[in-house]
Amino acid sequence: LACNWKVFVDNYLDGGYHVNSVHPTLGSVLQYSEYRTECFAATSLQSSPLRPGDPATDADVSDTRKGDLARYAWAFPNVMVNLYAGVMDTNVVFPLGPDRCRVMIDFYFAQRDGAEGQAFAARSVELGHRIQLEDVGICEDVQRGLGSRSYSTGRFSVRREVAVHHFHRLLAARLQVPG
Repeated sequence: LACNWKVFVDNYLDGGYHVNSVHPTLGSVLQYSEYRTECFAATSLQSSPLRPGDPATDADVSDTRKGDLARYAWAFPNVMVNLYAGVMDTNVVFPLGPDRCRVMIDFYFAQRDGAEGQAFAARSVELGHRIQLEDVGICEDVQRGLGSRSYSTGRFSVRREVAVHHFHRLLAARLQVPG
């Protein structure tokens, strides 16, 4: 990706801020009013109850992003885990330079046997790929914005960006020079 690895992590940790505008398909199954974020020593967990998707709108999201609760876990500094009923994917982001990173994504399925299990896996990976491409666009736009003359720092949303703030605090503590 043409963005700093920290931009990708910020995007992941934003408390669902961007989901409805950047990922409308995924947003259609999340109950955003119930979206929650919890921070721990070096991790965070974001979660949202799921509602049934509309197969007429997007059969892939209604079929593959289901269950009672979506869970999005992060471990400092660069590991993310997404959990839905029957599917988990991991994202590990690697810095390649000040404005480049690589994200390695792996999928795991509770059931891959038979034609039905293989079809579910294929639809889930395809949906995950579409969502990641949406994130690539927004992360690369943010990276360009950070380099513009009009950029200045802002405040964190107390309600939504708790995990982003947590990440920045952990990173700042790690980067402090002793003495």
